[in-house]
Amino acid sequence: MDVATAFLNGELSEEIYLTQPESFVSEGNENLVCRLNKSLYGLKQSPKCWNTALDGHLKQLGFKQSKNDACIYTRVSNKGLCIIAVYVDDIIIASDCLDEINEVKSCLSAKYKMKDLGKLSYFLGVSVMQTKNRVFLEQSAYTKALLSRFGMDNANSVATPVDINAELVTTSDEVEECEKDLYQSAVGSLLNLSTRTRPDITFAVNNVAKYCSKPLKNHWTGVKRIFRYLKEFGGPSATHSLCTDCALAVKPTYLPTVLVQHFKPQSLQLRTGYFYLKLD
Repeated sequence: MDVATAFLNGELSEEIYLTQPESFVSEGNENLVCRLNKSLYGLKQSPKCWNTALDGHLKQLGFKQSKNDACIYTRVSNKGLCIIAVYVDDIIIASDCLDEINEVKSCLSAKYKMKDLGKLSYFLGVSVMQTKNRVFLEQSAYTKALLSRFGMDNANSVATPVDINAELVTTSDEVEECEKDLYQSAVGSLLNLSTRTRPDITFAVNNVAKYCSKPLKNHWTGVKRIFRYLKEFGGPSATHSLCTDCALAVKPTYLPTVLVQHFKPQSLQLRTGYFYLKLD
């Protein structure tokens, strides 16, 4: 669901005045100003005013705001569980009951002018594919653009995101430093990918992210290793599947035995909400 002119629905809590529009000024009243009754695009308060208005309306409908993520609202009724995700003026409605979804859509449309965009297929850079029992998330287009941006689209691909024979040193006078801005930009882009749809690179990305303050050439080689891995496994087949009948969405990520045995046990602790399974 998309809210049309969302910021115009907010209520102002303070007095704000603006000069009269040129076509609105009448002779003899040039010294008058306009007082705003509602928020307007361009005001610093507009985003907050809209969020406050939407938050109040959702709570009137029986939704509870998540304590962990202020953009998530949930409601449990006789029809089932309904979850709403809000991103500015874009709203995702998810439920195990179609009637519940239609009811929420009707309530929101009665309050605000909205456009129903239909079944979710793309949101914030993530492609969504839905089947009867599963939801698949993938970012192959983002991955391809990422490889092109950092000049790795023609690089040789590899089968693992980490080179077990390479050691990332922290300080050395003999090792040349790499460009800090480039390194941080690459790691940030990879973090965005790993926390959304690619938990298989989470360990590798977290490992190189530790050196953002003073990256060296061998650290940059580790980053490029991840890009080369994405070159091999970065297509639409590299999806993150969510089971609709599971309480917790789990993505089995497989690490080769030789890779698992290389790292110390404390370095293999889970850093996301996913399970990592060892294959023999």
